[in-house]
Amino acid sequence: MKRTMTVVGAGLFGSLAGRLAESRGWEVEYLDMGFELAGSPPAGGLMKPSWMPSGLDKNEIKDALGWLDKLGALSTVRAKLYPAGKAELYCAPPGKVLVDRARVKKMDVTEIDSATGRVTVRGGRYTESTMVLVAAGVWSSELVPALPKIQSLQGTSFLFAGELDRAHIRPWAPYKQVVVYPIAPGIIWAGDGTAILRANYTQTRIEQSRERCESFLRDILGTVPNFIRQSTGLRPYVEGHKAGYLAQVGQRAWVSTGGAKNGTILAAIQAQRFITAIGEAA
Repeated sequence: MKRTMTVVGAGLFGSLAGRLAESRGWEVEYLDMGFELAGSPPAGGLMKPSWMPSGLDKNEIKDALGWLDKLGALSTVRAKLYPAGKAELYCAPPGKVLVDRARVKKMDVTEIDSATGRVTVRGGRYTESTMVLVAAGVWSSELVPALPKIQSLQGTSFLFAGELDRAHIRPWAPYKQVVVYPIAPGIIWAGDGTAILRANYTQTRIEQSRERCESFLRDILGTVPNFIRQSTGLRPYVEGHKAGYLAQVGQRAWVSTGGAKNGTILAAIQAQRFITAIGEAA
């Protein structure tokens, strides 16, 4: 019997779950509503064990990193830690994690029937599948109203044209640090870790974040490299679920969201949990 899956939301959580499902023989269709403040585009993809939520199972982390490596998305980056230190970080840039954009259908999903696996899009068209996964970040509750409250934490990252031989990390406040690293040849990713409630996020916050990143790059390189663009997005966070929120919401539907920080590793872990759960239920 052919097993089909509709993934609603083709960001980190939806992409990794769908790609893992495909490796297990599922036929997957990806739908995405193209929200302007989607949380995956600003992601840097850097991972460090001490940054991950406490309580994560070490074997799950190991398996998740192994899955990212199997996808060809994982590498390691040397890092200089200020004022005096060094480390080696895992790196999985979104460009290597997200499913091929040519496979993603941009559609406005209006309804999900969790009992039948029917997904309806604007205009009345629909698709039916064996399983539906809602991975639409902070917008998941609009499609599945019974979910716990999903908080929107807004933040911004920046891209610059330039070269770095390693990552550089410098604290600027308690539990806050500026991070710059070579996300791709000739491109530097930069962010300062600021992510606050959407209602409190302003243009001033973006300007302050960029100033911190540019100041750090100036200290490292002696100049500020040419600015390429900024990406602002909303991190979903479900209170009490620092390691992400995964739940079955009907006979043929699940929800996976709530990554907040550490979205890449949590997306990989959630993907494994999801595939294990639906495999046992089959």
